[in-house]
Amino acid sequence: MSRQRVKNKFNAAVKRQQNHKDVSRVKVFRSNKHMTVMFIDNEGACRFSMKTTDEKILKKTKVGSNIKAASEIGKAMGAWLNKEKLDQTKVIFDRNGFIYHGRVKAVADGVREAGVKF
Repeated sequence: MSRQRVKNKFNAAVKRQQNHKDVSRVKVFRSNKHMTVMFIDNEGACRFSMKTTDEKILKKTKVGSNIKAASEIGKAMGAWLNKEKLDQTKVIFDRNGFIYHGRVKAVADGVREAGVKF
């Protein structure tokens, strides 16, 4: 399946679940060089986002586009979610149609290391 078809299929499933009003997402975008991770609340608003181009991530990894940087972004996202103590019953990992492999998997593992459950 193409990435766009997978993305559309996932978005349709999220829309079906949004009738419950408790679905929040951690959404990943991966380009050839960088990654962006966003927390989207149940109303569809982006509450927090991080990129591999952020200075904090670049200082820790010294390279902004590898698996280590993706893992650091995931840990930072998980730390933010724990700090906010959001009353969410469900957080979904939205891989945005990308294959769950490499940098995308590193982001998910980083968020899980911080104690967030998908």
